[in-house]
Amino acid sequence: MLLAYVLSNLTEDMWALLWSYWPRQLGRPAPNLASAIGTGVALICALIAWRNKRWFTFVSEVAVEVSQVTWPTKAETRVATIVVVVLTLVCSVILAMMDLFWSNVTDWLYAL
Repeated sequence: MLLAYVLSNLTEDMWALLWSYWPRQLGRPAPNLASAIGTGVALICALIAWRNKRWFTFVSEVAVEVSQVTWPTKAETRVATIVVVVLTLVCSVILAMMDLFWSNVTDWLYAL
């Protein structure tokens, strides 16, 4: 579905770009032509991937691995987010102080 969406938007954008250069030769596209082209190409890609044994095995293994992941709870995610925000603020203050210090040192050295 994502591939169909991306390909249909890509088709629309490419047609608009080409139409801006050659409007008379290309003409206006049908309203759903880009969606049909994008969906058709995505279906062909999905069919090829489904029939490819190595790709199908890889995707099946990825699905099995993802199903075994232990996802964090809402509380764990909240605590981890707070830790990241606090550490980012602390590091920002430390870097700002270092910048201010070295800026004053270099100004003093240039004034000599």
